[in-house]
Amino acid sequence: MAPLEISNLSIDIAVQKTMIHAVRDVSLTVQEGEILVLAGESGSGKSVLCKSILKLLPREAVIRQGGIRVHGEDVVSCTEKQMQAIRGRQVAMAFQNPLTILNPSMTMGAQFRESICRHNPALSRQEADAMAIEYLQLVGIKDGKYRLDMLPQAFSGGQRQRCALAIALAGKPDILIADEPTTALDVTVQVQILDLLKKLQQKMKLSVLFVTHDLGVAEHIADRIGIMYAGKLVETGTAQEIFHDARHPYTWGLLSSVPAMAEKGKPLHCIQGMPPDLSRLPAGDAFAPRNPYALAIDYRQEAPLFAISNTHKAATWLLDPRAPQVISPVHFSAKGQGRNRLQPMMAVTTKDRSDNGKPELLRTEGLSKAFRLDQGHGFYAVKDVSLVLHEDEILGLVGESGCGKSTVARMIINICQPTAGKIFFRGQELAAGCRPRAVCQQMQMIFQDSDGALNPRMTAGQSVAEGLLLSGQVRTRPDIKARLDELFAAVELSPRCQYAYPAELSGGQRQRVAIARCLGINPKLIIADEPIAALDVSIQAQIINLLCRLQQEQHFSMIFIAHDLFVVHYLSHRIAVMHDGQIIEEGAAEKVYFQPEKGYTKELLSSVLCPC
Repeated sequence: MAPLEISNLSIDIAVQKTMIHAVRDVSLTVQEGEILVLAGESGSGKSVLCKSILKLLPREAVIRQGGIRVHGEDVVSCTEKQMQAIRGRQVAMAFQNPLTILNPSMTMGAQFRESICRHNPALSRQEADAMAIEYLQLVGIKDGKYRLDMLPQAFSGGQRQRCALAIALAGKPDILIADEPTTALDVTVQVQILDLLKKLQQKMKLSVLFVTHDLGVAEHIADRIGIMYAGKLVETGTAQEIFHDARHPYTWGLLSSVPAMAEKGKPLHCIQGMPPDLSRLPAGDAFAPRNPYALAIDYRQEAPLFAISNTHKAATWLLDPRAPQVISPVHFSAKGQGRNRLQPMMAVTTKDRSDNGKPELLRTEGLSKAFRLDQGHGFYAVKDVSLVLHEDEILGLVGESGCGKSTVARMIINICQPTAGKIFFRGQELAAGCRPRAVCQQMQMIFQDSDGALNPRMTAGQSVAEGLLLSGQVRTRPDIKARLDELFAAVELSPRCQYAYPAELSGGQRQRVAIARCLGINPKLIIADEPIAALDVSIQAQIINLLCRLQQEQHFSMIFIAHDLFVVHYLSHRIAVMHDGQIIEEGAAEKVYFQPEKGYTKELLSSVLCPC
């Protein structure tokens, strides 16, 4: 008997008098000691499917049909009390956004003790703390003894993600549901976490249902892969079958959108259009309007899952014997050869923009930031960082989680004050703390977490209009409406998205709203802190293309912070590499990417997971 079995599951969610068909007739099985990866665009139903296993769905959600069995026990009919015995011990979940599960008013140690003692009530506080420190070390967080007394806000985004994963593993579950657990992690720690999960899978015979938008991660960890679109499984197979013999046009589109497949200077491939409105699904195949290979029958009738082999199935009419022959447009090399194969294609000569004669926009000199911990301990998050950014230039800032990238960004944007050092903008030194309003308006930031950046009680239009009103650039209602229409069109959002609340938008749409708000007052400097980390691969490509187009049209400068080195290389003119709070290597994007000098940079590049 398989530890987890889902059969013909359909879930509807009522939102503002409309019914969203979030999951539609999904059947899957996770065997003992197996890692099944679910991939697909934002809004395809992956997270709803995962939450239904633990009955963590909102009150408005209804399981319309189907069953969920954990070790043979029907979860759908379980009471809340029965579910409390299942959650954490039999099935644990590591969520995508750690801010949703980490209590900002409780220390990390208290949150670990709460989870550990829930399943081991006989443990003393000292034993629970020792166990917490052990799991923190397991996921790569040092100084666990001191960090237990810190609040979640004192951790970086990647460190919070690791803490959330450690808390989920502390209950020693049989089944782990991991919903984008490596999204906020840098490439080296990502590989460590994935290898850790594989070791736990083999050692504890742990069954893992793993959700990700990163196809490199999927190939690295998966035994089998399921591709979801509009609430349905459209293709399933082994990792080898999906990456080297994909049959569904949607899977082809996802694979083609991988940044490593792009040629620098040309737009990234992305699936045209947006995922459908799940409350008003089109007739026939939901992917047909975006499918360049759609047949006439796709607009009338959904395709069944055609069996290609015992392990490989795909729901496309192209597999019908009567359909015309279509050759896959995606061809990957043998596993492990992708980066070498791509180097000649991507190695476009680009002159170092530091020599281009353009005036300096931003300069930092000796920028440092020290944080004080309890019991007299402290550390330097940033130490002696000196950077130069020219007008009309994109500087990529990369490094491991916790290396100080976001702290540098926050000091530049005046969210936190430097311990030492100077910041110059257009030749003028910026005093710590209070800054002229005109300078503040010229420096804007796109945050990593679009959920936290947008007020959940304000519509998207109201959030963007707030910035316009505070800047004083527009005052009358007609001017505000005209400017909103212009901004939403610029970021390729429908005008009706202005009236939607953040919870009603997908992750990609929320990030576009954040970009629109940032661009509203025509800044000269934009700091983008991991703006695509939580987005699936096709939506990532759309956002990257959007940023490239807007930067070329509006000629702003940008500091682009990311852990995806393929994306940083594609987008940036220059790259700076940070390690332990310091800049250890800096230069033209091509030189740093293809001819790195420092061992740490080489390690970062060797850790990149490419599915080709």
